[in-house]
Amino acid sequence: MVTYDGFLDVAKKIHSAPDFYAISGPYNFWPGPVLMENGLLSAADSSPDWQDKYIAALEYVVKLNELMPKDAVTWVHRDDVTAYSNGTVGLNRQGTYFYGDVIPRSPDLMTAEKCIVLPDPRGPGIKDNLVGIGFCGYWLCSKSKRKDAAIKFMRWLAKPEVENTFPMNLSPLKGVDATQQVKELDKLFPGMYGERAIWWFDQWNAMMTNHTPWWGDVVVPSAEITKIFDDEMVKLFNKETTPQKAYDTMKPAIEAICKSCPRQDGKKFQ
Repeated sequence: MVTYDGFLDVAKKIHSAPDFYAISGPYNFWPGPVLMENGLLSAADSSPDWQDKYIAALEYVVKLNELMPKDAVTWVHRDDVTAYSNGTVGLNRQGTYFYGDVIPRSPDLMTAEKCIVLPDPRGPGIKDNLVGIGFCGYWLCSKSKRKDAAIKFMRWLAKPEVENTFPMNLSPLKGVDATQQVKELDKLFPGMYGERAIWWFDQWNAMMTNHTPWWGDVVVPSAEITKIFDDEMVKLFNKETTPQKAYDTMKPAIEAICKSCPRQDGKKFQ
């Protein structure tokens, strides 16, 4: 299931609409990462040098769309969690936080026997699956009137026993394994974590070890680019355009507002 074809093959086998949809929304959880998993740098990576990879990724997105609930175009994260908890959707794009989202609703679903953690499927444009990573943190404003109190809080926050109590994170600390993390979490959320959650963190940690962690490069102005990309993905989801037409529409619009977007080869758009 770690490749485009393998993932799609399994999805088609479990798909049984309208009672069960293989791919879960929201619709915009998939297109951007699918581009990355085929060797693209970002949605702004529209150089003619890798146009074929871009369009191939969008063609794959269309195939995934066919296996999603039709109303997923309007979904936000809570709708995705609800659908999965109710057993009406299967394959999700989620993060480590998903365990804490689902277990209060459907604890029987969040077991190693019924759930598995896999990387996003990769296309032919790359050799190893990427695992997107992010971080949560705090910062101290230079004009703060209570710097001492803020520094004291941040030092407390950085303690290992405190770091381990963020249920949506893997521990960023070296040497902290799943057993230690769920022990701390169980103090805050009795019955939800503890021994029953070790498999979840173990699988995420293994995926990070066995594949390529990826920190996405920010493309500025990202909000404008995302708006152009998402609008076109809605049309693609609703079958109002094609991958080729979507690419042809997005390329000049994105490049017009971002002449200095980073490219894979380090050059700038002309």
